[in-house]
Amino acid sequence: NLVLKGSPSAGAPGGCTEAISGLGDQGNLNYGRGDTFTNYLKGTHELLLKMPEDVKFMARVSWLKDFAAPHTSGYVSGGNPPGVGSLTDDAKEDLSFKARMLDLWVSKEFSIGEQRARVRVGNQVISWGESLFIPGGINQVNAIDIMRLSQPGTQLKEVFLPAPIVSVASGLGAGVNVEAYWQAKWNDNYYPPTGSYWSVVNGLGQGDRAYGLARGKARRDGQYGAAVRWQPQGTQLNLGFYGMAYHDKAAQFSYNLDGSGAPGWAYPEDRRMYGVSANFPVGDWAIGTELSYRPKDAVSLNPASGCAGTGGNCYVDEKKFQWHLTGLLSMTPSDYGGILNALGGAQTATFMIEAVAIKYPGLKRSYNGVPVGAGAWGWGTENDPGAAATAVGTKTSWGYNLDFSWVYDGSLIPGWQVVPEIYYFQAVKGRTPTTTGTFMEDAKSANFIVNFVQNPATWQFGVNYAKFWGGQTRYDQPYKDRDFIGAFVSRNF
Repeated sequence: NLVLKGSPSAGAPGGCTEAISGLGDQGNLNYGRGDTFTNYLKGTHELLLKMPEDVKFMARVSWLKDFAAPHTSGYVSGGNPPGVGSLTDDAKEDLSFKARMLDLWVSKEFSIGEQRARVRVGNQVISWGESLFIPGGINQVNAIDIMRLSQPGTQLKEVFLPAPIVSVASGLGAGVNVEAYWQAKWNDNYYPPTGSYWSVVNGLGQGDRAYGLARGKARRDGQYGAAVRWQPQGTQLNLGFYGMAYHDKAAQFSYNLDGSGAPGWAYPEDRRMYGVSANFPVGDWAIGTELSYRPKDAVSLNPASGCAGTGGNCYVDEKKFQWHLTGLLSMTPSDYGGILNALGGAQTATFMIEAVAIKYPGLKRSYNGVPVGAGAWGWGTENDPGAAATAVGTKTSWGYNLDFSWVYDGSLIPGWQVVPEIYYFQAVKGRTPTTTGTFMEDAKSANFIVNFVQNPATWQFGVNYAKFWGGQTRYDQPYKDRDFIGAFVSRNF
């Protein structure tokens, strides 16, 4: 799925089209068919202390040593600046070893009259709303690991990066609970290092400076929010109301970063998000839904023109709505014995579904002559780099995810749970006009997984096969040639 020609001096294969695009081939060229693109040893260490007076302390760190990712083919993309090789020193260092301080907080619970309250200070995750797999909704407090999210079937709760926050929560009675937070420091999303397996944009992620791109920062202050949750008495309905001030964690391209005249990645400030959510049972289903509104959200523009009409910034702000509808069905033998028997005598099964629609009601085809982009389809045209660029982002885009897993608890292997799982994603219609391109028309992905979990869960291992396909054009599914097979073994102490 190469877009640019490989560098002849490096002996790289030629690209399949000369089109100018936001895609970069270095991640493709660095790993050949059948190569091991990651082979790592990872540790996660957690300490939870429960002390007198309802005080808790939590610390969690992770580290990863990768023995395969830094070793590449040596081929160099034709789009690389002179002197930039297949993997920059910064990218290689980031891929080789990474340590993260995750949770590091202390909390205190206490009573206010008849209600319980809690204060928590330190590195933590604030999780709001009803989303499962697709980002961009109410759950906006923490930055996310884009590289981890690139793997099909990864849930949002697995990719949030804790941030330094002071949070307060309390009950108010009559089924009402409130939560508020103040964030002490801004942090951005983690992108795959340039040239890594999941990298599709040369110059985004670690290694960007070698491509002549600076990386901006948003200011530390100005990030806070509040949530009110209400369960009407005598019902199983849970309602949520949210307000949030934040700075963008997703990178936006600019030829005039912070007015410096230099190209790089900008992070717009002073964003607002307002949202409502609900969850309730319908028969055996647990239904969740949320609607979020942003008065200003960054829409990506085509950089091929230089974005002179927008002051060098290849993005503009537009109003955005995002709606999620989720469903979760837990199957047991008493209610779904027929299905479980058809699965070979599984003990339980779980089915999850999430549909998401994104709307930019005021989106134009172009802004001061600069057309709207979408995802990797951000530059030029599909086949002719000399042709005038056209707008590809749409006002409305939507898609859905399905995840089905079932459990054989000791019936196949005594003392072990065997858990097959199937995940499927499809972008049904439209192209989200953002750098990340949440939905690119007809793009599809799937993951087929089998996990083996010892009972108790001391040992665990699993295998998977992930596939990417679909898309109306090569730009709609940049991972089309990155199917992979994986395996892991883990030990809990």
